[in-house]
Amino acid sequence: MFDEEAKEIVRNEFKSLKICKSALEKIFRYGELLYEMTGEPREFFGCLVKPKTQKDDLVSEIYLPFNTESTVSRVRFNPISDFIRNKELKLLGYEMLGEFHYHGIFPARPSSRDEEERSRILHSTSLIKFYPRKIIFEGIFTQTFRKDGKINLKTNSNFLDEIELHFTERKIPYLRKLYPYLNKLLKKIGLGSLSFENRMKKARFRVSLNLGICYAYNMILNNQREIYSEIIYYPICPACGPSKISFEKIKLEVVDDSKRINESELREILKERVIYAASRIQQKIRELDEKERMFIWSKYI
Repeated sequence: MFDEEAKEIVRNEFKSLKICKSALEKIFRYGELLYEMTGEPREFFGCLVKPKTQKDDLVSEIYLPFNTESTVSRVRFNPISDFIRNKELKLLGYEMLGEFHYHGIFPARPSSRDEEERSRILHSTSLIKFYPRKIIFEGIFTQTFRKDGKINLKTNSNFLDEIELHFTERKIPYLRKLYPYLNKLLKKIGLGSLSFENRMKKARFRVSLNLGICYAYNMILNNQREIYSEIIYYPICPACGPSKISFEKIKLEVVDDSKRINESELREILKERVIYAASRIQQKIRELDEKERMFIWSKYI
């Protein structure tokens, strides 16, 4: 049910991936310069980013993480570079919108290995937007208190069986005093709005849910300047189980901008992040403080 709703939302709300012309050109120049510098049409990957202050999902910049293995037929992701990437993006004030994969001489379409990478890309990015839903949860709560000062809130929903409300007061004389407590609870568990009718010592409540879409963008390009773009997503609904990861092919919308590309800077980035990445990443680790190094050793090594 939620998967179908999410698919409809994605098709209506996420029709295209917007990217600045300079950012797109930078990816192709990276590929051309890498061929120039190595004599091989190597594969590599990078991140689609935007400034944190920017509200829309326009890819305005390209960030190249450490590609510890980059060959003609494959590129390998090092989880340690994930930690360094997150730290550097935070310092630069950027937010990830997704990733791109440059395929070199191979077609610009997902391979079996790319399909396996969708889950990693999505969880590395984790953008979320919420949309109101039509489904309403209904139930009844009463003014009956137990000795421990708890109230049972029971619903006739398939998703919410029982919620316990905790109060410091042993008695609340009027049901309207429950309203702020309920709203606080609903906000905590991610539900939408609340309304109820006060009838004697019982009250019927109605709760509308918001459906969240966790998403990330993905691009695949090659040296023929072919481009494949998609959105990877899964729905999130409060009090419901996990949903499967899905994807939809979307069109690419290129936005003109006046930013110039500094090729000498691109060459230096390629040397550090792709060509000599295996040795340079060790140097980056040594530059981290002791707490950060301990975290890397405990999580990734």
